[in-house]
Amino acid sequence: MEITESVVDQKDLTDALFLTNLYGAMYAALKQNKLDEFLALDPQDGLDEFYNYEMFGDISIEVHSPGFFGRPLRDAALAGFISAMTVFASSAVDPADAAGVRIQNSANATRSICDDGLERDIQQSMRMVLNADLWWQKVCKKQMRVNDAVGLKTKAHLAEDVDGKQQLPPADIEN
Repeated sequence: MEITESVVDQKDLTDALFLTNLYGAMYAALKQNKLDEFLALDPQDGLDEFYNYEMFGDISIEVHSPGFFGRPLRDAALAGFISAMTVFASSAVDPADAAGVRIQNSANATRSICDDGLERDIQQSMRMVLNADLWWQKVCKKQMRVNDAVGLKTKAHLAEDVDGKQQLPPADIEN
């Protein structure tokens, strides 16, 4: 994750880390078949309940403009999952639209079995988020505020479909 703002407050950076940890906990809950339990909790409680220390390595933070924070992950699909959730929340994507998302990994010349697995995980998660509208709105608001505060960026992005339209329109997020 890249940080592009020249001045970053520690609280804002902590919030950015909170969200990446939250998406990691969401992934852990998904893999335990407990995503419904995770989504029924307040985000902080979900993080506390499902965060899996074994999935993350150390953290490295370099804060200057631009800066970054990085975390080695023990599950390669987790990086894609966190990036996808960051992009979806940053764009306030409607979970109904994201439930049919197609993964396109620009690092691979051809589609891999890893892309298929990540796509299934993301689709399943977004189908579950459909039933947790208030949870998703809260996360999207926090993600957008953090993005503005620290200039958070990821290399993942929403692609256009073959007709040149953005595939995933934003959800209606109230301020």
